[in-house]
Amino acid sequence: TRFTMEDGFFADPIAADGVEVVIPDRRDRVRIQAIQSRLASGEIDPGFSDYFEQLLDSHYRSGCEAVVTACTELPLVIMQRAEGITVIDPLELQTAACARFAFC
Repeated sequence: TRFTMEDGFFADPIAADGVEVVIPDRRDRVRIQAIQSRLASGEIDPGFSDYFEQLLDSHYRSGCEAVVTACTELPLVIMQRAEGITVIDPLELQTAACARFAFC
């Protein structure tokens, strides 16, 4: 997750389409990675959801309109609880595209 946030895998193509991309600061990237690692090992803590709710709310208040989860584990604890911000799960987009391809 930290690698994905820092290497431009999602950010570069999105920015190339004229969308401003905001990456969490270094401290948040480290924390997000730690949470993702714990989720990947099967640990779910209510504090994870609380952290993401605060993070999303902070980004929403600074003008962000959407967040890309960009990790299969993060949707387990990221709820669309921050008013107004859209949560985009790339796995949902990819599976929908696969289904359209398979059935068309």
